[in-house]
Amino acid sequence: MKKGVNILPEKNNENTTMKNIAFLLLFITSIAYSQTKKTIVPTSGAIVFAKIDIIIDTLKHDTSFKKFISEMIDFQLENELLDRNLKIADSSFIIQMKEDMYSIFKEEFLTEKALITFTNQFFVNNEIVHNKTYNNKIVDKQTIINPKEETFYVTERDSITIISEKQPFFYNTIEIVSFQEYKQETKVIMGYTCFKVIMEYKSFIESEDDFDNFLLQNYIQKRELWVTTQIKCNYHPVINEKEILSKYYPLEIIESTENIEGFITKYLIEKIDIK
Repeated sequence: MKKGVNILPEKNNENTTMKNIAFLLLFITSIAYSQTKKTIVPTSGAIVFAKIDIIIDTLKHDTSFKKFISEMIDFQLENELLDRNLKIADSSFIIQMKEDMYSIFKEEFLTEKALITFTNQFFVNNEIVHNKTYNNKIVDKQTIINPKEETFYVTERDSITIISEKQPFFYNTIEIVSFQEYKQETKVIMGYTCFKVIMEYKSFIESEDDFDNFLLQNYIQKRELWVTTQIKCNYHPVINEKEILSKYYPLEIIESTENIEGFITKYLIEKIDIK
């Protein structure tokens, strides 16, 4: 070995390299952390969601949807005939009615690709303004919520023409069938750390639409939610169940319905600008 040769500096280099790597990892972690948001109670700004209906399997959806329509018509006919104390002896009439109804619903629900966006504008004149667009066309009506009074009313888009007087604000009534949190599954949405929640429920919303009433009250609904605890607010453009909003704020929603296969509805965040 040559005199004066020393391998200790190589160890020092190795230690220096490890320190540099550790520092780099700490730096990257600090950047990632700084990009997430602190907990906020919105007092101004807006949250915007886009609703997208997606047929992921046409054959499955067509078959299951046809069965659903048949069950819905049976349900409606049974109630109507009981009310009128009547019976239909001609089964071919019912069969034809189901075919006609299915064609109508298929045209309306399966072929139309509608994009709906929902917006909450927080505290415009101390009130929350909830509005939506449909296929990029602004819907004339908007809902104005007063969180302090826990009331709401409906106006025209100009905010001057009042359609309905103030009424008590209400949350949707649901029966939760199953509810599971997956806090180990996380992702960052618009800077907010979210984890996954899977829930199944029955809804008891009263609607003017017979289709919606039958669907919600007789079929179990399923939601996959990506929720954050960094936003504290009991008002949401899409979700109106206090059981959810009292715990966390959903920033992505995927909905499906029991026994209606091959079809999902997504609500994806388009914009968050709240303070």
